[in-house]
Amino acid sequence: MSKAPLSAPGHRPPQQGHMRADIWVRVVLLVITVIVTTTGILSLWLAGQIGGLLAHLAWPDSGLGDAPGIAFRVLVHLGDPAQAWPAPARAEVAPTWLLYPLWLLLFLSTLLGWFFGLARIARPRVRRAGFARKKTIDASLTAPAVLARVDIVRPGLTITDADDDTTRAAKEQRRSDPLEVARFLGNDAVSGEPLYLANEYTRFAAAVPRYGGKTTRLVIPTVVDARGAVLTTSTRLDVASITYQHRSTIGPTHIFEPQGEIPGVPRLRWSPIEGAQDQIVAMLRAQGFADGSGIGDESVENGRWFRDQAATILRGLLHAAALDENATMIDVLAWSQNPNNARPERILRHHGVHNWADRLTRHRETTGRARDTIQSVVSGALDAFNDPRVLLACSPPRGTEFKPVEWLRESGTLYLVGTRDAQALIAPLMAAVSEDILYQARRLALRSDGDRIEPALYFVGDEIANIAPIPSLPSLMSEGGGSGISVDVFAQNRHQLRQRWGDKGGQAIADSANAWLLMGASTDAAALRDAQAVAGQITDITSGASWGSGRASVNESARRENLFDLADLRTLDEGRAIALIGNLPPIELTIPAWYERPDAGELKEGRAAFRRMLAEGGSR
Repeated sequence: MSKAPLSAPGHRPPQQGHMRADIWVRVVLLVITVIVTTTGILSLWLAGQIGGLLAHLAWPDSGLGDAPGIAFRVLVHLGDPAQAWPAPARAEVAPTWLLYPLWLLLFLSTLLGWFFGLARIARPRVRRAGFARKKTIDASLTAPAVLARVDIVRPGLTITDADDDTTRAAKEQRRSDPLEVARFLGNDAVSGEPLYLANEYTRFAAAVPRYGGKTTRLVIPTVVDARGAVLTTSTRLDVASITYQHRSTIGPTHIFEPQGEIPGVPRLRWSPIEGAQDQIVAMLRAQGFADGSGIGDESVENGRWFRDQAATILRGLLHAAALDENATMIDVLAWSQNPNNARPERILRHHGVHNWADRLTRHRETTGRARDTIQSVVSGALDAFNDPRVLLACSPPRGTEFKPVEWLRESGTLYLVGTRDAQALIAPLMAAVSEDILYQARRLALRSDGDRIEPALYFVGDEIANIAPIPSLPSLMSEGGGSGISVDVFAQNRHQLRQRWGDKGGQAIADSANAWLLMGASTDAAALRDAQAVAGQITDITSGASWGSGRASVNESARRENLFDLADLRTLDEGRAIALIGNLPPIELTIPAWYERPDAGELKEGRAAFRRMLAEGGSR
């Protein structure tokens, strides 16, 4: 039964405690007394009957209805309990030396059976007031709940009359796998039941400090379980080292580490020029470069305007290079550092792109502080290409570059890796790569059944504010799920998001998430307070009794208090998390690390193979 409407008189906040607790105590004691008394009476009768069968090989002539009378009469026949049975049965009742021990054994075992039986029934159902009930969880987050939408989110798995037996069997097997339509969220901390978050839901954890377990418990399991293409970011090779071998058995797997600082890594070569013949692609890449640079942020007056203007220059340079078959990233870098070079304008005009050429002309002919600031953003956005290693990684021969559409269709994996020392330098490049892939995924979704890419693209943004600050992340958080893009964003604190996307953008990222995870050890007090507020309050009812002058009085009080204390959130045990999902009450989870999974042995073998690959590459 659903809860009462907010406008109904029956609506009440969750309640902890009971009015007139003294009455509740008396009722509970009465129930316990009835259970113990009934158990004692029945076990006494059963002990006499079973003892008679053991001692005399005969079942005493007594029925269950005689049990109450036997219990009362045995009080006056303690030395000879057989006299408490009806006369026809007395000769066959167990002797005293056998009846009492047998009675004690049956009595205690029955009580223990009651206790453990009720505990087993109640344990997965009884929860603290204010938390999601089992019925609510079962309706939204269990395997049957997420699989109920398989025909909607995975139309390719719908069984049709045209399917042959082999295809039908394969679809049946995949339709029963919750990971085809969702990702593992964690186990219910109360019942231990595995819970799943639908791929349409965006997951957000921005109060997870370093060594808080987000990589081992969230990022790596998500990459391993993904049934489609994976785009993930990281400051180290920890995710790739554990998952690379596994993902390579599913589809083409690449690592984009443009500086070449890690020997033996199979690197991706991606060109910002290839594909920029499409003006939309050129615009998205240019915006990614400009925003990823971090230059002209909110600390600069009109910083957003300067980045947008820089993007209009960059898009023209990329588009011009793509249209000229002889141009390379070396040319684009030279153009970006010398706005007086008119070659990109001539290329654009030759191909009829006069509006973009005019924008480059205005930039070349303008003088003043505004122009200088725009030019500094343009130069800074492409600064990574001043590193010859980065330039080489992004200048593959034409026709051999990374093709996002083919990669998506083959359920590939791409690890975007940037060391902490080089984050500021390569962040614009990482953002541009990410925007390129996400744009192609959206295009595929528009042409697919249900307007979503199938299987889903898993975007796992670990340390995303530092590695790949994509400009479209606020909109991706709210719209990605509907296009078949499963979005997970992890950051150490929300200040990182506000610093990179601004106050409004950072707030939009946090507010657009369907699922918000809180793990222990966070000192982001603002995030903890927000979680406390979102979780809501409960009504705590207390009562006390006093006696005097032969009379009893009961004092009752009710007060509203927060469901969570901030210290409780900060001190959550490792592997525990609080999930705030949609309109559901809070749910406490236990999230196993990758090395606690059933396939941990396979993943460890993959890690060893990856390390051997690095060692062999470093020795060359």
